[in-house]
Amino acid sequence: MYKPLIFILRSVSYGLALAFVVLLIQSQSEDSTLIANLKRLWAEPPVSYSSAVRKAAPAVVNIISESFTVSANFNRPAQVAPQSLGSGVIIQSNGYIVTNRHVVANADRIIVLMQDGRRFTAELIGMDVLTDLALLHINAIDLPIIPQNPNHRPEVGDVVLAIGNPLNLGLTITQGIIGATKKTFTHHDDARTTDLLQMDAAINKGNSGGALVNSNGTLVGINSLAFQTRGQNDANGISFAIPYATVHKITNKLLKDGRVIRGWLGVSGRPVNNKGEDVRSTVEAVDGIRLTSIDPRSPAHIGGLAKNDIIQKINGVQVTGIIHILGIVEDIPPGEKITFTIKRGKEVLQVDVTITESR
Repeated sequence: MYKPLIFILRSVSYGLALAFVVLLIQSQSEDSTLIANLKRLWAEPPVSYSSAVRKAAPAVVNIISESFTVSANFNRPAQVAPQSLGSGVIIQSNGYIVTNRHVVANADRIIVLMQDGRRFTAELIGMDVLTDLALLHINAIDLPIIPQNPNHRPEVGDVVLAIGNPLNLGLTITQGIIGATKKTFTHHDDARTTDLLQMDAAINKGNSGGALVNSNGTLVGINSLAFQTRGQNDANGISFAIPYATVHKITNKLLKDGRVIRGWLGVSGRPVNNKGEDVRSTVEAVDGIRLTSIDPRSPAHIGGLAKNDIIQKINGVQVTGIIHILGIVEDIPPGEKITFTIKRGKEVLQVDVTITESR
């Protein structure tokens, strides 16, 4: 009677012993893998954007804008008014620098301070109210330029670094992500800057005109402003930059003409769907833009466009919004004719309009 019981107990003991050995070997193997993974993590360098900073930072300069006041006593020399501080970005090695218009708008003298300690007096080549951009030039060659890629398109969620001279602290880097694109901001003079990048990299006084770069050090935009409430209190985590595509377009125009020449149409409108009803959702398809007003002196009126016309295409390109229409038109050289495909009642018409220069 005891022999079968002893046999069973012996078998169970052997089984438990074997299981223990297997578990022990497996445990040692897992510990070994864990240790190997930890060693590999310890050996890897920490996440860093130092490479991007090394590429971009030498091309970011400090800008001092000075204004002179004339004394009522003509025997006294003109005095320098309080200085305004900002930043700028070298975009060409022969001395061309882009910054914000509001940094240099009222300056009698513009001083550029390089990261290597050199100091230059800058010439104002031109500036543009609508985009808040200005182009400067200094007499220098072989300057460090910021990496640029006209084909790069920033996306929501991209990591970005803001480089500038906030509060006159010297070269400073702040980090964040792009939170939104194609934002519109209305200035105090009612000028509207469109297609802005919204990000949460900290922007303070003095950062204006500095570089916004991606994690590779490539220029994404020009830092412009931090959002403020009506009470002038800063809203944490909301700031704006002018995208590089706009910077590239505007600086080329300033280089060519010293000013930005824009085509003018003279209309306003709102998007409608294929039933002619207002589009009230970002996911709803836009069939065209219904014109809500037309300047009676405008090319649109002279060319035959009328209130309540629905613009569907410009030169065969489907339109998506009034900003899209105005963006297309502003790049048309004054005097050039463009064709609008419109709906007027139940008719689809082609209307040719000769664009004039923006007033």
